[in-house]
Amino acid sequence: HKKSVESRVYQFLTNYLSVIKNLMYLFVVLLNLNVIMSPAILSSPSEALGRHYGWLQYDDDDGQWKNGLNPFEVYSLLLTLVLGLANFTGYFFIMNHVGRTEVPILIKEYEENVRQNRLALKPSQWINFHPFKTWVAALVFNIMFCIIHSANFKPIPELYTFAPYKILAAAFFFNIMFCVIHSANFNPIPELYIFVFCFVTLPWTLVATRKSILVPCGPLKNLQRVYCLAYDIILSRPIFRNHVILQCFSILGFYRSQFFTIMLLGVVNINPTLAGIIKSITAPGFSLIMVFYLFLITVIIYASFGQQSFGEYLLVPEWDDENGPSESPCTSTLSCLYAVFYAQLAGSLGELKDHLRTVDPQSEDYYSRILYDSVFFIWVGLVLTNIITGLMVDTFSAIRSEEASRLEVLETVCFVCGVTRSVYDNYNIGKKGATFKQHQNEDHNPWIYVAYLAYLRQKDETCHNGIETFVYACVEQRSMDWIPAGTSAAIEAHKKAAARAARRQLTLQAYDDDDDDDKNGVASY
Repeated sequence: HKKSVESRVYQFLTNYLSVIKNLMYLFVVLLNLNVIMSPAILSSPSEALGRHYGWLQYDDDDGQWKNGLNPFEVYSLLLTLVLGLANFTGYFFIMNHVGRTEVPILIKEYEENVRQNRLALKPSQWINFHPFKTWVAALVFNIMFCIIHSANFKPIPELYTFAPYKILAAAFFFNIMFCVIHSANFNPIPELYIFVFCFVTLPWTLVATRKSILVPCGPLKNLQRVYCLAYDIILSRPIFRNHVILQCFSILGFYRSQFFTIMLLGVVNINPTLAGIIKSITAPGFSLIMVFYLFLITVIIYASFGQQSFGEYLLVPEWDDENGPSESPCTSTLSCLYAVFYAQLAGSLGELKDHLRTVDPQSEDYYSRILYDSVFFIWVGLVLTNIITGLMVDTFSAIRSEEASRLEVLETVCFVCGVTRSVYDNYNIGKKGATFKQHQNEDHNPWIYVAYLAYLRQKDETCHNGIETFVYACVEQRSMDWIPAGTSAAIEAHKKAAARAARRQLTLQAYDDDDDDDKNGVASY
């Protein structure tokens, strides 16, 4: 409220934020349409811009462009730059608005959590090393991996240098398997290893570090506080985090235009249906990781048995400079692992037929091959696939049910006093007074209470009247006594009117009884 009063720009962005988001996504779509239609020479807008200003020359004699870009390419580049800058500017204003709104709230929440932890925990518990318990196991795992790798392949010093900085064993296993698969041809790629180990496991390091700091302390407490606030601001608020990512890709797109296409995923921020679908995948994330780990175990087991029993049938893709792509039987467990794993990525889960030679029905390996293929199809193609599908479908159904329940509560329960629609309708207030919808939007509009709190915070405490002093004291003590619970002015007025009507009815009934007694007395006399 204070920012809206002080800044007209903030007030404008607050009122039209959804419209601005939709307009920004329209610019993203137009930008990517232009990128798709652009020639390959414009794949790097920054380089194309340098080519235009550095090499562009026009020959008046033959009317041809000697070097650089032709007019159509210049127009396409100009559209890319204009739309790209428009997206960058729009996301900058959105991030600024979200930051000015969310950052003060996050700082206050962080300070309150630190205050509660300081009161509830001993100083020795202010730094929690529990998230780093797996670090020792991960360190031993990496050292042993380096030893095993150096014993079987050519040593990679860059890989060993980055190994001790890993945090979680599950992430290590995934990264190591990824690197080993790419090393199956005994031609390691150090740059790929460094990229995987640095950028895939870095989020785990950040998470463990943030969870370990409960109360900033020691000589680095200011640095700890800044890190915790930066982590909470960037990662704990999806709307801020997503726009930071979009802002980064809007910058990278000027270097390579393919990064502009990733900005199309910003539709998740403006479409609740797609947001629910993404949440159905991320919510059971740990379960999906465990299922993927079980799948990797299955691939390793089948590669080991396949190399021993069916090595001549498992085919490994190869490339020959003279003959082009070819296939050859796997000669080691690692090459069989590559064949089985690649078969699942390139084909359907649970099927190995594309990377297994057909066995002769008269061969002694025929029935064992039937068992080998059938068990793999049942376990991977049916069981694991259905587990993954079931996890996502159940999560999506739960999200839909939760959303429907939340909407039902918002429609049938007053957010302020908690009165339900049925209870309110039983008072029959709507016939002469406000309906339940009017009660929600007018009598107990939550934003009116928010505005009242903002008014109290801006007003000098010495100028508060009796009611304002009471409400302000309740707010400072985190008491809810000032909020009406199960009632409202209309309900109280209706109750008083009903009580007066009841008393009037009793009075009339008493008069009627007295008249009846008098009549009975006269008659008996």
